[in-house]
Amino acid sequence: MKQIIGLAVVVLLAGCAGLQSKVGEQRVIEQSASKPQWLNTPFYEEGDNIFASGAVNGVFDYAIGVREAESEALATLVKAIQQKVRYDFGRATKGQNLEKNDLGKIIESAIAVTTENIKVSGVKPERVEHQRVEETVTSNTVRYLYNCYVLVKISKADYFSAREKALNGGLEQAKAAKNQEAEQLLNLVKEKLNAPDQEAVNKK
Repeated sequence: MKQIIGLAVVVLLAGCAGLQSKVGEQRVIEQSASKPQWLNTPFYEEGDNIFASGAVNGVFDYAIGVREAESEALATLVKAIQQKVRYDFGRATKGQNLEKNDLGKIIESAIAVTTENIKVSGVKPERVEHQRVEETVTSNTVRYLYNCYVLVKISKADYFSAREKALNGGLEQAKAAKNQEAEQLLNLVKEKLNAPDQEAVNKK
């Protein structure tokens, strides 16, 4: 009988040891939704909008985590917009000698201004999700952390508006400097980007 009881105690202790979490192990105890699929594509275009996502893991404060994730999403959006506007302007200036009369610098300035306009325009959080996790610190200590995910968006109309403002600003500077070649180039870019066939490409 004593042998049976002793064996039962050993089995019970072994079972309890097996249930203990390893140091550093995490388990989700609360979540607004499962980990969003849009995190797999940090930047994408859909319909009339442009989206970017950001994620921050392992923060103690939920509000701070959301702010940091949103900042990361905005940084991703700005970088992608820089590439997009450079591509748009590159197509519009194809065949032009941009080394002449600092025309290349003027286009780069317009790209930078477009990006800056995006930063202060209508970028809005579209989705905010989170997970609350329990992490094992020691064999008898746990702590609670947040994983925060934010999706931001800007409408393509806002993007086109920011691009147009940048070109108009460049035209004003070119006129003030009496740089006719720069004026001609910027007007050509505006004409090509606003052409009906180009607008159709932009909206895809």
